[in-house]
Amino acid sequence: MKKSILKGHEPGSAEYVLLHGMWQRSRGRNPSLPYMGVKNPQLAFEYAEDDLEWRYFCRSLEVKLYRDGAPVARVLLDHLYQVSAVIMLPGTTGQQHLWALRRIASHTQRYWVSRYHTCGPLHRSRIGRSSHWLSLRTLNTYVPNPVFNCMSVGMLAEALEQLQIEVVFAAVNSLEAALLVALDHPKIQEIGITHSLSGRWSYDWLQLVTFEIGDSERSFRLWHGLFKPGGGLDLSIVPGYHPVMSRDKISVGLINGHTSALIRGMAVQAVLPPEGSLRDDEDDQSLRGWTNVNHPFYAAGSSITVHASRTRCLSLEGIAEIQRLVLAVCELDDLYLSVSGGFDGPYRYPEVVAEKAGLRVNSGFGSRVRGSEGRCVWAHQVLSSEGEIESAYVPDWFYNERWLEAYRATGALRA
Repeated sequence: MKKSILKGHEPGSAEYVLLHGMWQRSRGRNPSLPYMGVKNPQLAFEYAEDDLEWRYFCRSLEVKLYRDGAPVARVLLDHLYQVSAVIMLPGTTGQQHLWALRRIASHTQRYWVSRYHTCGPLHRSRIGRSSHWLSLRTLNTYVPNPVFNCMSVGMLAEALEQLQIEVVFAAVNSLEAALLVALDHPKIQEIGITHSLSGRWSYDWLQLVTFEIGDSERSFRLWHGLFKPGGGLDLSIVPGYHPVMSRDKISVGLINGHTSALIRGMAVQAVLPPEGSLRDDEDDQSLRGWTNVNHPFYAAGSSITVHASRTRCLSLEGIAEIQRLVLAVCELDDLYLSVSGGFDGPYRYPEVVAEKAGLRVNSGFGSRVRGSEGRCVWAHQVLSSEGEIESAYVPDWFYNERWLEAYRATGALRA
């Protein structure tokens, strides 16, 4: 990497600090510049990287591509006027898709300012100055390329996605229309699920969507992700009513319990805890994720909010994902949604209890506790109050090591 990559960037900007740090590392040295008052060069480099990544999510302009007077695609540009997403409009043909993607590929190669993801056949290492006028002129003037002429629609879309440019083949024109199609299911309509859109959240391509259930006898329910007993990971108490204990139940997704992100979610990026599912000491459901859920095995409520992609939801795959998610949180068609992590109990850490009670732990990790003892105590208390403890699976070590007595003796457990 040459130092000439710094030309065209203002000293002190996130781009300058990031590229200077990359140039330093290419020469075997550490980053050496401050950023926004951060004097530690390593932290400054990381802050500049985070800041730039945040800005790359923000799209500043939308233009349309026309062929023979008819619109073919919507093109979203980022703050540097580079293409960040391409949305093929409903009703367009394969030939129109090929025409539009060739123009986008040509624009991507000829107008290249700065991209984080640089791989694939469209990659260019040139870094120039951003220009609104130059970007639009490049988009409107197609330069034939023999490589593009040999690529199909799928190949062009894959090459663009290698640069983190979304390619969406839309079936509807708006997120509202996509939600209406997704909720047009007999079982969903039967229980009266409605939706509402609120303001854009965090990034301008994410939208907060709230679903509410009309049937007062039903609720949205999401389950704590537990392993079925007997698989060698007997760290938890598992009730008989948990979906993992049934052969007929199918998990259709997994939520990160600490960030609320839907793992491998395409149209839906995150799922927040249902309203009323957190303990009374939690006011803002969006801040703490699924940590303070008020039940050890599930989170339930009459409304639930998700972060939906305003672009990916427009495709048939996106609509199907939304529909499948709604069916799962309503526990219809034997589907359910799991949460990995979170669901922390209200009691003290087991290390503290074991030390105060003088417990001898046989966890297989030396003298260390397993980490799930406090959650098991909470689960045992709740299942006992529900009358479900007899049908639940309780690992042998829980009774053998007398954890209930230890928590009571140390005052960490309500009598």
